[in-house]
Amino acid sequence: MNRRESPHAVRVVVGRNPVLEALRAGKGTVRRILIASGIRWKGQEELEARAQADGVPIQVVEREVLDRMAGPVPHQGVVAEVIAAPVGSWEELLRQAESLSFGLIVLLDQVQDPHNVGAILRSAEAAGALAVIAPRHGAPDLTPAVLKAAAGAAEHLPYLRVPNLARAIERLQEIGYWVFGAESRTGEHVLPYHRVEYPPKTALVVGSEGRGLRRLVRERCDQFVHIPLYGTIESLNVSVATGILLFAVRRFWEEQGGHGHEVRTSG
Repeated sequence: MNRRESPHAVRVVVGRNPVLEALRAGKGTVRRILIASGIRWKGQEELEARAQADGVPIQVVEREVLDRMAGPVPHQGVVAEVIAAPVGSWEELLRQAESLSFGLIVLLDQVQDPHNVGAILRSAEAAGALAVIAPRHGAPDLTPAVLKAAAGAAEHLPYLRVPNLARAIERLQEIGYWVFGAESRTGEHVLPYHRVEYPPKTALVVGSEGRGLRRLVRERCDQFVHIPLYGTIESLNVSVATGILLFAVRRFWEEQGGHGHEVRTSG
């Protein structure tokens, strides 16, 4: 579980805001930026100024070059090669999570769509979560599609992939976390999300829209919550549901006079 991303790993970041956030974060080393010839956009001056200050070369290339690098992901005429900063280990996250008075962690079970994972990263970072945890098998890596959907959040929020999600839940419980599993329907031991008292150390487990949580993951959750729906559809997009739950936790803490700002990670 001490697996680390290689400090020499190079990833492709696509899109104007994600590339700018990579420069702002300063945690990875932006090796070079490629811009399609003939384009200008609001924010380009800041990007170019930051790149110049950091000594990052900018190359103007034909759009076809960016198309090949980004694949099917819309690049908006901007692509960067980033030498990713080393990702903290699972054990380091546990030590940090145990030391804080408040902690909010998201675990993904069978959430495989890159756009959903990226959107969850964005919501989790905005909510001041410590990290997003996913299984090593059955979840995407930080691909260009994930990074684009995250809109820069991946530069600030750890995304860790562990060998066994059920065991990860047990480890969080051992250090004082109460684990809530998200359900799409009501039932025994399932509470409406807005009627829950969320402890200072809360972990949210969300599953795919179609399959939900796997049995072993479900068995390890302490409580289940659901979001009541009032229309005809039966479920929300998983990234939307996760955002609702994250800010429900934050709102409860604030109403109780808690110092939820402690959960924000420094990366």
